Amino acid sequence: MNSIGNNLTAAAILSGRAGIKTEAEAEQQNPQLNTEDKVERSPANSDYKKMTALLPLSERGKQSIGFGAVIGGAVGGVGGALYGKSLAERKIITSNEIGEQTITWQEPVLQPENLGKIPTGYFSIGLADQSPHPELMQDVIENNPVMQDGKVLMREVSATYKNYGEPKVLQESVPIVQNTLSGYSEEVKPVTTTLKTITGGADIKDLNAKGDVTLNEELKGYNHKYSPTLTKTNMGYYDKPRVEFDNGVNVVGYTVIGGLIGVALGAVAGGIAGAVIEKSRLVKEAKEAGQHKPPKPTPKPPKPETPKA
Repeated sequence: MNSIGNNLTAAAILSGRAGIKTEAEAEQQNPQLNTEDKVERSPANSDYKKMTALLPLSERGKQSIGFGAVIGGAVGGVGGALYGKSLAERKIITSNEIGEQTITWQEPVLQPENLGKIPTGYFSIGLADQSPHPELMQDVIENNPVMQDGKVLMREVSATYKNYGEPKVLQESVPIVQNTLSGYSEEVKPVTTTLKTITGGADIKDLNAKGDVTLNEELKGYNHKYSPTLTKTNMGYYDKPRVEFDNGVNVVGYTVIGGLIGVALGAVAGGIAGAVIEKSRLVKEAKEAGQHKPPKPTPKPPKPETPKA
C-alpha cells in the first residue's frame, strides 16, 4: 500500500509540474501574453517605440511632409545654386591664368544741359484742384553732346581690363543722342488710408480685442507726379569696344546643376524632417491619451498535459 501511495503522489507531482510552464515558455507559446507588463518594465521602452513607430500618418502628417519637402527644396535649391557657382568660380581660378587687355576708342563729349521747366509734383484734396502750380516748377537736366563747328566733339578714352581667361575684344555701335524737351506727362494716384473698426462691445484700444472687425478704405486725396517728354535726335554713331574673357567654364551650367541637385536633396531632407516632426507629434498625442498601450489580450490557459502512466 505504501508503494502504491508513493507512486500516486509522484504521479500527481509530475502532473502538476507538467501543467506549469515558465514565463519564457508561456510567452513563446503566446507572444501577446502580458504585452502591457512587458512594455512597462522594459528599461529602454523599446517595445513602446516599435508600436508608436507604426502609427499611421494622418492627412495633417502628409501635409507636414509636403510642406517640409517644399521648404527643403527651396532652401536646397538656393544653397545648391550658390555652391555650384562657387565651384565654377574656383575652377576658373585654378584652370586659367590672368589675362590683360588694353583698349582705346573715341566717344562723344557730353555735358549736362538745362532743357526747360515742368511742374513739380504736389498733393491735392480733390480732383478739382489738379491744375499745375506755376510757382512750383522744376528744371529738366539731361546730358547732351557738345557741338563744335557743327560736328559732335569726340575724345579719346583708354581702359585696361584684367581677368582670368583669354581676353577677346568685341565692338558695339552706340548712338549719339541729342535730347530736347517737348512737353510733360502727369500721373495722378489716389491716396487712401485703412480704418479699422471693432464692434461688439470690444475696446478699440485693445489690440487683442475680440469682436467684429471692419476695414474701410478712406480717400485722403491725390498725388500728382509730372515727368518730362523728351524728343531724341540721332546725331550719329560711334564704335565702343568691350572686353570679354574666355575661361572655358560654363558658370550658368554649374549654377543650374547645383540648384537642381540642391532642390532634390533639400526636398528629401525636408520631407524626412516633416515626417519626424509629425511622428513626434503623434507619439506625444498617443502617450498623453494612453493610446500607446495595446489592448490587453485574453491569455489562453495552457492545456495540461496528460501524465504518462
